[in-house]
Amino acid sequence: MDSLKTLMDKKQYDLVIDITENSSDANELFYRLSAFVAKGDLENGLNLIKKESEILRKGNLALLIKVHIDILCLLRNFDEAYEELNKYKELPYESQQVEEMLSFMSNYIRQTEKEAFRGAKELDEDQLLKDLNSTDQNVVMIALSNIMHQDITPYFPKLLELMRKPSLKKDLRTFVLFLLMDRKYDKEVEFLNHDALIKVNPSKLVAPFEKDSFKKLLKDLTIKFKNPTLSEAAVRIYSTYVIYLFPDDCQYEENIVLYALYSIVAKMFNDTSIDVEKECLENDIDINKVDDLVSEILEANEN
Repeated sequence: MDSLKTLMDKKQYDLVIDITENSSDANELFYRLSAFVAKGDLENGLNLIKKESEILRKGNLALLIKVHIDILCLLRNFDEAYEELNKYKELPYESQQVEEMLSFMSNYIRQTEKEAFRGAKELDEDQLLKDLNSTDQNVVMIALSNIMHQDITPYFPKLLELMRKPSLKKDLRTFVLFLLMDRKYDKEVEFLNHDALIKVNPSKLVAPFEKDSFKKLLKDLTIKFKNPTLSEAAVRIYSTYVIYLFPDDCQYEENIVLYALYSIVAKMFNDTSIDVEKECLENDIDINKVDDLVSEILEANEN
């Protein structure tokens, strides 16, 4: 156990996570949980609590309550934080320490929620509209990220303007469109899709990553490439491409997409296990279309 503490002190969080992967020991699981939190990987920390809650409860209930509620507050899931705290309150009495922790965390959620609301409100009033008007694309990106978790109604006029703005990068215009899709904005809006101004209804659009065709391609990528490093790189590259196209879809057949992606990542990693040109000839796949798609994907990623 001292070795895990030493690794935590040295900030070797990934190693701690690897070592404790199959552990059923409460102390080791708390180190694993701490490593996830230290990395900022709150979702995996939350999943660990849900999966191993019984073991963690028996190990140190007061500590579990503190970490569990803290993660939910960091994620701004305040309703869920109250729900989980009430579940802990329903457990049989264990100790005065646990009772004090329950009382403390109740006040903690309330205070954290107030501060989050106040901070967001102050940011709205003082900075966000100004930042959305910035000529610095990075400033605009940060402002858009900040309003993701807020009521975006006050920003609708500006958001609609941004989607038509030629000087704004395509990925940021698409980000705005995704934001309106997420809020089920049910009105026709204008969107500058590359050089053409089109009209779309955000509530009726389907995000590219939710489409069956995209999910199937991800599965087939893993089977085709076998090498996880290549397949992960291909997924990142293709994801950028489909965002660049959106709201249009990729018009190429899946086999052409697969070989185009392999051609790109094979060059990146100097992999020669697949002869793209040879396999295309053997499978009657148009190599010229593969080359055309390679150019399009590279251009999208560069942009």
